[in-house]
Amino acid sequence: MKQILTLLLCLLISLRVWGTVVAPSDSIDKALFNVRYEMKSVNDTLKRRHHKETTMLQVGKHCSKFFSYTKFRTDSVLAIDKANNASLDVMLMHRRQYGTSQVSYQIFKRYPTGKTTTLDKFGTTVRVRVEEDSERPVWTLQADTATVMTYACILSE
Repeated sequence: MKQILTLLLCLLISLRVWGTVVAPSDSIDKALFNVRYEMKSVNDTLKRRHHKETTMLQVGKHCSKFFSYTKFRTDSVLAIDKANNASLDVMLMHRRQYGTSQVSYQIFKRYPTGKTTTLDKFGTTVRVRVEEDSERPVWTLQADTATVMTYACILSE
């Protein structure tokens, strides 16, 4: 019964947070659309082991946010477990059930305005915030064309 209540509470919280692009403590924009997709990466090219993870891109009118949906979901469930004083066994079960994330960073485009902000966490205590000026590439289209996987492409520099 406690697990069902925990799951329902988690769903309610995720529905509340789902429609907003959020910073750690406040809402900065309303999401116009959410794109959830499977990201595949190789951390060590010598071992050629692929890692797959569900990630999310939330795009708002003023900014966008990229983050690990796996981490978001796991952190939400664990926060509910802590609030309900769940046992360590239950918390470990939920962590295994929802998975662990390899993507620890979050990227905000146009927040603050004209900047790209990256938030990351190393270990359990070190938090890093990096703000960079947003750069917009300037492309010059060339005459050369090619077809890549059935897509017509134009060379640009």
